[in-house]
Amino acid sequence: MKVDLHENPVRVIRLREHKTIKEFSEICNVHYQALYLTECGVHPTPLRSILAECVDLGYDEEWILDEYHKFVHQQRFKFKQDHSPFTLPPVDMGYSPVTNWRQSLGLTRTRFCKELCVQPALQTRLETGKAQKLYEQLKEALLEIEFPVGLLIELEDRIIEYYYFIR
Repeated sequence: MKVDLHENPVRVIRLREHKTIKEFSEICNVHYQALYLTECGVHPTPLRSILAECVDLGYDEEWILDEYHKFVHQQRFKFKQDHSPFTLPPVDMGYSPVTNWRQSLGLTRTRFCKELCVQPALQTRLETGKAQKLYEQLKEALLEIEFPVGLLIELEDRIIEYYYFIR
């Protein structure tokens, strides 16, 4: 099975089955937003119940996982192309350093999460100062797009500083 380079296999399967997000989410026994987020690539792998339903429909699990990871990698590569070279804006303690950086790229939180394939709930916790370090999925994404290690260390230091500043 060949998939368009920019297509998520879960979305491809849903469309091949002629289902709306609402219909397919009901079949998979998940909320429609969970299916939508899976189609955006923000979960490390497709949710278990979605993957199981796709396999029950006759699609190969290994193919789904392989194509899903290719989709995520490709989305992140496009993010790198669109937004590098990477720099951090000046420190502004009125906002999370991740919020400052995201806004300097001209991205909403939702767009940032979709383009970088990271979970919105974790991103929200980080940007609202409820987390004092980068979550692993974001750190992995930043390393994958070759975010400079020196800037990554600086960003992590700023996050810790902001976390304690707002307390």
